[in-house]
Amino acid sequence: MSGQLAETLRRAALRDPERRFHQLYDKLYRPDILGQAFERACARGGRPSDYHRGRLEGEAKRLRSGTFRPGRAGFGDRVVEEALLLVLEPVLLPGWSFDAWGTVRALRDLLGCSGGPVAAFTVRPDRDGILDLLELRIADRRLLTLVRAFLASGPSPDVLDFGLLHVPRLGGGLGSLLAEYRLAAWERGLALPDRVVRGGNEVVLVGTPMERVFAEIPVPEARPVDPYAESFVFLGFSWHKRRGTGEAVFQPDRKAVLAVRSRIGEITRGKTHLELGAMVEKVNRPLAGWGAYYRICPNRAAMKKIDGYVRERLAIWSARKHSRSGPGLGRPEVSRTGLREVGLVELGKLPPARWD
Repeated sequence: MSGQLAETLRRAALRDPERRFHQLYDKLYRPDILGQAFERACARGGRPSDYHRGRLEGEAKRLRSGTFRPGRAGFGDRVVEEALLLVLEPVLLPGWSFDAWGTVRALRDLLGCSGGPVAAFTVRPDRDGILDLLELRIADRRLLTLVRAFLASGPSPDVLDFGLLHVPRLGGGLGSLLAEYRLAAWERGLALPDRVVRGGNEVVLVGTPMERVFAEIPVPEARPVDPYAESFVFLGFSWHKRRGTGEAVFQPDRKAVLAVRSRIGEITRGKTHLELGAMVEKVNRPLAGWGAYYRICPNRAAMKKIDGYVRERLAIWSARKHSRSGPGLGRPEVSRTGLREVGLVELGKLPPARWD
């Protein structure tokens, strides 16, 4: 049912781009919407053991009575936020679809054939401007009041799994959607579509009259850079241009590498009661997600370094488990061959992504 509602709202939004939508708030506490919102919130991780589907009725009652207030930083806030996303996304971005690899390809091609400076930045629109823009599309005062309350309550925890986009968020997933909506409106009024690459609320301008762009959306931290002399970050990749050939070169950004290393370190700290197969299964989850996204990068040096770090961490974990120390702490089962036999994901051996 929630899919049918989304399709109905999407068709209505596409049919009349000037329409203002009423009576959206009551959709938030429909059982099918809250059920799907619960599943999406669970997929992001961090669900407390005492929060189960039976508590959705309580959220529905608070929404129905108008007594729901975000800001408790609890799992219920995240469920309601996901419900907001389910209702707002087909209305605000009816034709929206995002292909991360397609965006990376587009920037690679644009950099390869364009000269001039590059500016990469993240747009975090001000809350008042976002709400003014929302009122042009949404006439439901209760829904607008709830959105305002979420934005005023501060950002919700960013618990995206590794491998998903590292898009900075304003107010959690809701803020990211609103930033995307603001940028879509801005881009429609910018007559430079062939020089702009956008992913979420991250933007790269290549050789455009940037003074004009920054006058329309002030971005204090944005500055033009020479891609031959200085790298920039976009969608979790560090980019630059190779001198001589002008080829666009990209690799996983340092923060992305440190993030997955930190996650592996957390997993392999302690837990010596586990068997090797169970530990490898835990380690594989972030590795597989991270590798599924970053395998589009043709340079595998960063991935091979992570593989070496993973083997080192598993060797240390095994030594603690079996009370070994010194240079001979490695056991046969945690050698490269042994780990391969138990199914450890090796990032350096993942099949390369197809560009076409």
